[in-house]
Amino acid sequence: MEKKKIDRINELARLKKERELSPEEKEEQQALRKEFLREIRADLKQTLDNIEIVDDAAPAQEKKVPESDLVDHITGETISIKEYNAE
Repeated sequence: MEKKKIDRINELARLKKERELSPEEKEEQQALRKEFLREIRADLKQTLDNIEIVDDAAPAQEKKVPESDLVDHITGETISIKEYNAE
């Protein structure tokens, strides 16, 4: 959207705080807001359409298991990784 139109949206918002807008100004404000939202939605849709999801995760059997132990934060017990994986 052109900077001029965004400036006009902001100007109408400021005027609305100071006084009641005329019917013509209200109509203009609504039209500009609709155009702004339409452009934002189109940009977002284009961005989402261009997203490519890539799964780089290795298969489970190839994942390295950490050497450290797990701590059960409720009981405070330490559980070895080997015991945890066996469950």
